[in-house]
Amino acid sequence: MTRRCICMICTCGRHRCPHNPRGLPRGSEPCTFSEYTNRYVSHPLEMRKSFKPDEKPAGNNGPMEDRTTHRVDFIPHPLEKPFVHHGDEYKPPEGDMDMMTNYHKEFTKKPLETVKPVKRDDQRRVPGKFEGEPTYQADYRKWGLQPREKITADVPYRPPSAPFDGNTNYQHDFIQHRAAPRQSMKPNDAAKVSDQPFEDQTDYRQSYIKHPLAPREVKEKPVWEPNNAPLDDLSHYRKDFTPKDVGKTQSCKPNAAPYQSEAPFDGNTTQKADYIQWPTGKPFVREYDAYRKPEGEMYMNTTTQSDYTKKPLDRQMAVRPLDAKRVPGKFDDTTNYKTEFRKWDLGDRPTQTMRDQYVPNEAPFDGMPTYQRDYIPHPTEKTRSMKPVDLGYSSNAPLEDGTEYKKEYTRKYAPPCPVPIIESGVDIGYTYRDQDDVGHKWYDFAAGTERARRINSPGFMKQLGK
Repeated sequence: MTRRCICMICTCGRHRCPHNPRGLPRGSEPCTFSEYTNRYVSHPLEMRKSFKPDEKPAGNNGPMEDRTTHRVDFIPHPLEKPFVHHGDEYKPPEGDMDMMTNYHKEFTKKPLETVKPVKRDDQRRVPGKFEGEPTYQADYRKWGLQPREKITADVPYRPPSAPFDGNTNYQHDFIQHRAAPRQSMKPNDAAKVSDQPFEDQTDYRQSYIKHPLAPREVKEKPVWEPNNAPLDDLSHYRKDFTPKDVGKTQSCKPNAAPYQSEAPFDGNTTQKADYIQWPTGKPFVREYDAYRKPEGEMYMNTTTQSDYTKKPLDRQMAVRPLDAKRVPGKFDDTTNYKTEFRKWDLGDRPTQTMRDQYVPNEAPFDGMPTYQRDYIPHPTEKTRSMKPVDLGYSSNAPLEDGTEYKKEYTRKYAPPCPVPIIESGVDIGYTYRDQDDVGHKWYDFAAGTERARRINSPGFMKQLGK
């Protein structure tokens, strides 16, 4: 007899025993039902050292040097108080100043009354409190709404049972094939050249005949003759609208004549009365001594003339390379242009000359022009467009949809998990025994018997899965 729990019997990885966390050991002993202690081994970890520099100020234990460049180079010098010129003290003139002006004399203060504001009375107010219900409170009421329930799909995650091979469907289905490059549909850009000589004889050069023009008829210009009748310059406006005797409209503008007084004008002002012109003397001017030329002659030589004298110098030779060596012999000026592009003799072209004399045609005019007589319509074909067709490349061969995935991949049979079959009550060889404090459900299984081999066979499990 073999003893197994639900965790051991499950083959799909979705069924576990209802573990009870209260039954787990709380001491120092390791948990015997956990896979973490067996697979994950603890390793000694050290705290990573930070690359950030220490936030400590850079200090110095030596004495502080307070001598700066400014203190060393700039030395204080004694300064004297600058000279300030003091002007003469102002002395007011003696006597009282007459403050009476023409403005004070003519524009005197008049008694004025306060202008009353033109303001209407306050609006009449109705006594009492306003009672009313607005339209918003009457029409829009607050309704009780129930909270919305969130609708989510409860779909558990089902991991695949096949091992992960690391290849995508794109790598399986799409195989790279080497195909030849498509031929370009672009036409050849080379110009079409004809071997025939150019035919420049047109219908105009063959049939056109220069005819002399008849003299142009000159019309006589009419001579202008003035009208002898007198000019009547009376218009409708002058006839209908005649001048009327109307007096001059009196202007409403006040008289702009300035105020005039019959008294003589007193031109004496405060400036003329207080400030009298005093006689002043001529200012003192100092006379300087006359210029005297110094004795002796002036030395005109400078330091440059005495120290830097003219030296004999040789002409500087040019640093120039020697002439290139010339190869003896005659220069061959034959080029591809001279050998391949030759000058062809075009011959004498016939010169089109006009006939000197016009010879009229004696045949009667039939009304048929040269264009209709000589022109022969030729059947033409529609010019084929050089633009490629905007249709995709199509082939009559059947579609080859055989991918590498379809050829090599074979579907594997996944046996159903026996846990749901055991819980449904079907007898497949497992007998329920008990459930421990941790929460594991234990079953007894008779391994090695003929019934156990029949139950574990693929055909039996496939029949139960259906």
